[in-house]
Amino acid sequence: MSTRGITIVGASAGSGKTYRLTEIVTRAIDPQSAQTIDVQSLVAVTYTRKAHAELEARIQGRLVAAAAFDQAARLPLAYIGTVHSACLRLVKEFAIDAGLSPDVDVLAENASELLRASLEAFLEPEKRERLEHLASRFKLGYMPQLQRYDWILPVSDIMDLARGNRIAARDLRAMAERSADGLLGLLPAPEIDGAGIDAELARELEVARRALAGSGDATRVTADALDLLYWMTVRAQDGELDWSDWARVASLKLSVKSAPLAARLREIAGRCLAHPRFHSELRELTVALFEAASTGLAAYQTWKSQRRVVDYVDMLDRTLELLDHPHVREELRERLALIVVDEFQDTSPIQLALFMKLHGLAGRSVWVGDRKQCIFEYAGADPQLMDAVTKLVATSGGERETLEDNYRSRPELVEACSAVFTRALARHGFAHSEVRVAARRDSPASIAALPPLGLWVLDAGNNDAHAAAVARGVSRLLASPAITPVLDRATKEVRGVRAGDIAVLVATNAEVEALASALHAIGVRAAFARTKLLATPEGVLVEAALRWLLDARDTLSAAKIEALLGYDGATADECWNSFWPPRSERTGHRRRRPGGRSSSRCALACACSRRARRSIR
Repeated sequence: MSTRGITIVGASAGSGKTYRLTEIVTRAIDPQSAQTIDVQSLVAVTYTRKAHAELEARIQGRLVAAAAFDQAARLPLAYIGTVHSACLRLVKEFAIDAGLSPDVDVLAENASELLRASLEAFLEPEKRERLEHLASRFKLGYMPQLQRYDWILPVSDIMDLARGNRIAARDLRAMAERSADGLLGLLPAPEIDGAGIDAELARELEVARRALAGSGDATRVTADALDLLYWMTVRAQDGELDWSDWARVASLKLSVKSAPLAARLREIAGRCLAHPRFHSELRELTVALFEAASTGLAAYQTWKSQRRVVDYVDMLDRTLELLDHPHVREELRERLALIVVDEFQDTSPIQLALFMKLHGLAGRSVWVGDRKQCIFEYAGADPQLMDAVTKLVATSGGERETLEDNYRSRPELVEACSAVFTRALARHGFAHSEVRVAARRDSPASIAALPPLGLWVLDAGNNDAHAAAVARGVSRLLASPAITPVLDRATKEVRGVRAGDIAVLVATNAEVEALASALHAIGVRAAFARTKLLATPEGVLVEAALRWLLDARDTLSAAKIEALLGYDGATADECWNSFWPPRSERTGHRRRRPGGRSSSRCALACACSRRARRSIR
């Protein structure tokens, strides 16, 4: 496949990527250019609305500065936006040509949540119970809050990957066997006598436990090992040993003195990977996960078809189908002249298929990215995909360009990061030229004199004390702003540091809240990401009330209302039984809940609103 006309630009952070994109686009649509193109011939794809707004604003500014007012006014005619917004526009414009309805309603709700809901609603109870059992055998995603195993998450991952790669639900069943074969191929060959291994393990558990108990070893590690072996023995006698138990026994920790006493036990437990039952259950689990994903995909597609809605993946899929239509291809071939893709490292396989088809029509493409910065792997992006495409382009007629200068950071930091990460990323297949950049930022003398890096040594005994210490350090910086001058990005002038110039990176959301509280306590205002309004208890309550007002049969919303308002003085069990009495008491109609269903639903909504307002205050 020829990639002639494709240019891939490698752009590390701070290397002027947006400037380069703006330059490419404005040069292409500049009426003074020798090879100018019409605004409608441009497709410029970004991955976030913020990036779209920034790119469009910069292009508009450059056109106005060049007195290209007509092109600036017609810029909205270009296909500039996120990949999904560009696809939606194409679908609406050419739907009739392809025999599709132009009335496209985009799913407003979270597609991943609906995928999971479809799976849980349509999966047969017997298959669900078997998955629960197999998940417990392998301790698959244990959730202590719910005391259950989350087999739904890997199923959801399979569904997302299948949709992102245009794999039909019916094809997943065959893929399940291939996946199981590949997985089991990584394990030792299964032994023949599984019952014999079980018997040996049970015997050695007892032997090792007695040997350790009589060894006189009073160390803590041996005492913990004895406790573990006691419970493993009980579980083995009850036939409840799962594969994580085998693994724990195989990695049993003992003191140096007592280690030989359990050597035989650890050896037998380590044979679990060759246990024939381990192989059969792992195969069964793998196949069951794929079959559940197939069920979920089919159910989700039915759900969308009944409501005549599409989600983001559907937009891409429909656009790809659209581009196969002869009339659409012919018109777009005459119209399109340049395809620009920002953050190309976050491209998924289905998006790459779209960009390749668009390039086939336009004849010229510029894809800009940095595979070191891939952040959309959860959405199907793969940094190795950009690497493979880059190699293909370099060997089949395309071009490659690298932005080698950094204009964002101080030279000392740029050089230090280049030296560290050039070596660190080499083992992951990154070439020296992909990582190392040259510092090109000019620093005023007052800033150049500052050390590029400082170190705070915190004497704190717990997380709260740690947060308080960091807060005091920030406060000291702000108390003497002139000591830490910064270069204002807007005015390009040197000034003292302000609170808005300081960012603090921590590991968890809990640490964010603790640090924000510590800063507020000493009078330093801090901004941090908060829970979305509708995700708060007050927001959930108001949303549930409104949903129940629209549909009195919405028992999920009714249950949320009851839970958040205290069940009208009843217990949760009493409230549940009011909706669903015991089977022996059901007479064909539903009992009334505490407080009675005859109460006004409008009054309930008002009460919810009042309660929410009080809580928010």
